Amino acid sequence: MNKKYNEIFSKNLKYYMKTQHKTRNDIVNELKIPYSSIRDYEKGICYAKMDKIELLANYFNIPTYKLTEDRNTAEIMNVVDNSEDSKLMLDIMIKLSKLSVDEKKYISKTIDMVSNDNQ
Repeated sequence: MNKKYNEIFSKNLKYYMKTQHKTRNDIVNELKIPYSSIRDYEKGICYAKMDKIELLANYFNIPTYKLTEDRNTAEIMNVVDNSEDSKLMLDIMIKLSKLSVDEKKYISKTIDMVSNDNQ
């Protein structure tokens, strides 16, 4: 597997471990995945097989693509705390990063309309 994919998987795994307060030992004990495998995934040494990716995604209650796709979380992880508001903002920023400029402008106008309605 390409080193880039290992790094993306590693980054995403660490992100979900951090935001859901899970340690390697938690995952090992609850999912029965070897400690060395979790360590290697986390360090970007190797890439998980699909059955392990699905197991981890179910464990974190997320779709598998959130572990395997580059979600641009590295740049914004430092500003995210564990509040529901921060988690929601992170999710919104990730979704916005995939939109075209015109789609982002549309969303911005929609937010303006909603915020004006709430005042």
